[in-house]
Amino acid sequence: MVVIGIEMRTDLGDWIKRQLCRGVQEQGKFAQDQIEEIGIEVKELERQWASQKESQLSIRSCKSSNKALG
Repeated sequence: MVVIGIEMRTDLGDWIKRQLCRGVQEQGKFAQDQIEEIGIEVKELERQWASQKESQLSIRSCKSSNKALG
């Protein structure tokens, strides 16, 4: 009985890894299907994402500067 528990525990990491990989693949396929359905080019999404990151970084920078001044 204890041996079965040890074997199951040993295989648990592999099982979790398989489940995560499957979930990531399913999410990736769903996201790709949505992008194709909407008709937005991936390059456009990348430009928007870069712009968003730039905006967020500038907001953080302003907050840091205000804290330093205050």
